[in-house]
Amino acid sequence: MKFYQFTALLTGLLFAGLLASLMAQRLRLANARDELIKREALLSAAVSAPEPAPPAVPAETSLTDAELRELLTLRRDVGRLRQEKAKLAALQAENARLKATVAEAASSTNRVPVPEGYLVASRAKFTGLATPADTLQSFLWSLSHRDTNALFQVLTPDSAKLFAGENVNRLFGTDPASGPALPGFLIKSVEENADGTAVAELQPHPHHPEFTEHVRLERDEQGSWRLSEL
Repeated sequence: MKFYQFTALLTGLLFAGLLASLMAQRLRLANARDELIKREALLSAAVSAPEPAPPAVPAETSLTDAELRELLTLRRDVGRLRQEKAKLAALQAENARLKATVAEAASSTNRVPVPEGYLVASRAKFTGLATPADTLQSFLWSLSHRDTNALFQVLTPDSAKLFAGENVNRLFGTDPASGPALPGFLIKSVEENADGTAVAELQPHPHHPEFTEHVRLERDEQGSWRLSEL
């Protein structure tokens, strides 16, 4: 499983690459709207224009069959893009609700508290890479602080290559003001293997222990644990 899938699965809500797709779709929507306005203006003019005097264009002049087909296609595209935009808005709202739930559960005595050991992103620290648990908390800290240098220390070199440049936003999230894409997690278990790898079981949501994810770590020659696959 890839790193962008890890973030999507951990939140249960965001889907990697959807926001980047929306930007392209918005540009296409704008172009489609402009074209639609032009086509509808032509169609309206062709239908409602008064009988012109010669040698003006005859009143029966209208769009060709090809132009009408293109107009219908543009209308369908606009409708589809509006539906996709609405779906994305719903996902963003649900993600914001999840983050708010985690933050309130961690700070309010009137709500069900987070389980013992659940690490909220805002409380995470950069604890180094000496153990798998340290690496996982350092990873959460790097997401919370949007710290690229810290993030690339936590990842293996091969994994870090996947998030060079703008791709790092798949982990950080697109809106810095809304906090990290991952609100926190509970480390339920860590199994270290003789080959220098380890598998950790994480519970992303504080009140849904039935939903867990497994992440893989590797120990390098210096004894540091780094995230490999999530």
